Amino acid sequence: MDKGIGTWDGPRHRDPASAERRVLPAMMATAGWYLVPAFLFVLWFLFFSRTSTGAGIHLKPAVVLTAVGLGLVLAVPLRMMTRGWQAMTVGFAASVISAGLTTILFTGVGTT
Repeated sequence: MDKGIGTWDGPRHRDPASAERRVLPAMMATAGWYLVPAFLFVLWFLFFSRTSTGAGIHLKPAVVLTAVGLGLVLAVPLRMMTRGWQAMTVGFAASVISAGLTTILFTGVGTT
């Protein structure tokens, strides 16, 4: 077997279909990107809010659930189509796209 430089065919990587293309880490990262602002909102509400009853907070669960659900759905094709993206990058992209699409959808419908 010739070990010369002319026979080298590149580095040996794991199978990209099994290791890199797993969808669950991307979906977990998508959910994580929604948990970060939710956590910051809870901290703000507990320590900096002027109301202790939450009367001034108008949270719409339908909008939040639609954005998170759409983000989880978008994470799957994004993970399959993007070649060099890590799971955190796919999760961030899915959460940003789904938040924008949800904003457009609910603004167009007129329920936000």
